[in-house]
Parts: sequence; structure tokens; C-alpha cells
Amino acid sequence: MAISPIDLQTVYTQLEKVSKTQVQATQASQLQNVMNQESVEKKNNQKKAAVEQTVKYTDENIGKLKDRNGSADTGGEKNENNKKRDKSNTSDSGYSKIVLSDPALGQHIDVSG
Repeated sequence: MAISPIDLQTVYTQLEKVSKTQVQATQASQLQNVMNQESVEKKNNQKKAAVEQTVKYTDENIGKLKDRNGSADTGGEKNENNKKRDKSNTSDSGYSKIVLSDPALGQHIDVSG
């Protein structure tokens, strides 16, 4: 079945309408992407500009912090160091790692051979 010239003439006149709808569809998707990017940028800027309210320290809060961390002078630091060491000595499986070290390590050099 061959294409007649009249069919071609009809196709050519309709191509303009088809191309316009395709252009509009691509422009709409581009516009939607731009609007989404603008909203994301606006949210990010709001997060950056936001000022978080700090905790106001009262006598009650300080007392709670002292109880949680140990004494206020140096006990809190010791407690934190112990917790860090305990966390570093345990692996993901829950077993504790034992690190053995020789106190004389690096003190004697063997040059005999």
C-alpha cells in the first residue's frame, strides 16, 4: 500500500501541531525540575540561616550533667576516657579486643644478622 500525495499533505500539516505539543511537554518537565531545585535551595538556605536554641544551663541541669559525667573537676574527663577506651576495645560482634604490648618493644636492636 503506497502513500498518496494527499496523505503526505495531511501529515505535513499535522507535524506542526505534534511538534508544538512535544516542545510544550519538554518545557513543562524542565520548568518542573527548575521549580523543584528552587524549593530545595530555599529549604537548604532556611536550614543554614536557622539559629538553633541552645540549652540554658540552670542549677538543675548542671547537677544532672555532674551526675552523668562524674565529678565536675576531673572525674568527668576520666569517665569519658574510660568509656571511649571501652568502646574502642569492643568490636561489632560484642567481643572485647585484647591488645598485648611488650614494654621492652623498640628498646633493643639486634644487629647480629
